[in-house]
Amino acid sequence: MASQVDAVADQIEEAGGWEAGDPQDVHDTIAALPRIPDAVQILFTNIARRLEEHPNIAPATTEAINEFAGQMSAMADQLRQRLESGVMPS
Repeated sequence: MASQVDAVADQIEEAGGWEAGDPQDVHDTIAALPRIPDAVQILFTNIARRLEEHPNIAPATTEAINEFAGQMSAMADQLRQRLESGVMPS
């Protein structure tokens, strides 16, 4: 699993090197940004769920991962709210 998480993190970092294209590309890219924290939230939630079943994991670890999952969800919601009116000036 660690190698999968590393691979996904590498892809996200590579996406940060994106070169802005035409206005539609800019719009589509910015509008898709909330998908990143959404995906991280799902990852954290699923990992925490699996850790809860593991007898050697401290409950505080699972609680922290669940808390971070909630923060990711809030971040995605905030991004959506800020982008609701569009990403390009009217």
